[in-house]
Amino acid sequence: MLKLAALGISGNILSWIKSFLANRSHQTRVGTSLSDILQLITGVIQGSALGPLLFLIFINDLVLVLEKYRVTLKLFADDAKLHADKVHTCDDDELQAALDALSQWADVWQLSIFYTEILCAQYC
Repeated sequence: MLKLAALGISGNILSWIKSFLANRSHQTRVGTSLSDILQLITGVIQGSALGPLLFLIFINDLVLVLEKYRVTLKLFADDAKLHADKVHTCDDDELQAALDALSQWADVWQLSIFYTEILCAQYC
């Protein structure tokens, strides 16, 4: 809600989005079996038209956080890929600083980061 308000979204529209995200529950069906109903406290509704837009608004400032580092950030849906070309050993420090900034941003916004793949090529 803070990020939406910072973009100038207020009044009835902000109230409607807040209502859209509040008081949601989830239940899973496998065959004829149903899980217990659980209250959802985070995230957006999968398959909704508004969900991807809200996520993009939520992570939009990450680009600004990382632009001062010599890294490339690629965003697609709920995936972010960060990479850098390593030419000199000092680039290690630059990449680590970018990863630290990413981690700090995630902590501030209570977002978990899952590292799925780290590729490193050694240059002579």
